[in-house]
Amino acid sequence: MTLEQFIDGKTWREVTRTERYFVWRLASLIMNDPQYFVDKVLIQHLNLNSHLSELKWDVSTDVHLFRDIRFYMQRKPCEGQEYEHLSDSMEFDLVLFSNELLVIFEAKAWCKYEPDQLVKFKNELKSFSELSELDLKTKMFGIHSSRYSPTETTLSGFHNKGYITWQQLHSVYSNLYPDVSQDFIRADRCYPNKTDDRINNLLNGFEN
Repeated sequence: MTLEQFIDGKTWREVTRTERYFVWRLASLIMNDPQYFVDKVLIQHLNLNSHLSELKWDVSTDVHLFRDIRFYMQRKPCEGQEYEHLSDSMEFDLVLFSNELLVIFEAKAWCKYEPDQLVKFKNELKSFSELSELDLKTKMFGIHSSRYSPTETTLSGFHNKGYITWQQLHSVYSNLYPDVSQDFIRADRCYPNKTDDRINNLLNGFEN
């Protein structure tokens, strides 16, 4: 039996529920046209300042921000000690880089956010922004399913409690990239309906 036969004739993109896959698909679109994402998502949807459209942006996924910056700084003479307290293991799903602002997204598809993790992210990013030689702000937002309704306490881990759903991302990109945007519908539907007891039992260990 081939893999295709084993998974009922589907492709892997039709089977996976892994956030990294969906984030990678989103990042590929942002790389093609960063300004479109900045205008449609950061400015129009998340209500960030319109001057962000004038900045130059870079994008990356699975970002070990503190680990890589510390490694780089320790290569420079007499520098790097100020970064020792920042966590090596902290990884951000999606980051947009500019000289003024880092915009960070924590993404979920089939599961819920972990509030303790969001608090840790927020505290570490605050410490990073306060480094003496940096003139850089950070803002973190969420990406999750439209079926999922995080609590107000959980959303407080994000800047202005801001987030965008996979379904909304589909709407942003459906006209330009209909094939890729279908992956965002799949990501949105990975989160179980309230009637799916088998999957909901797996989520009982997570906060809302």
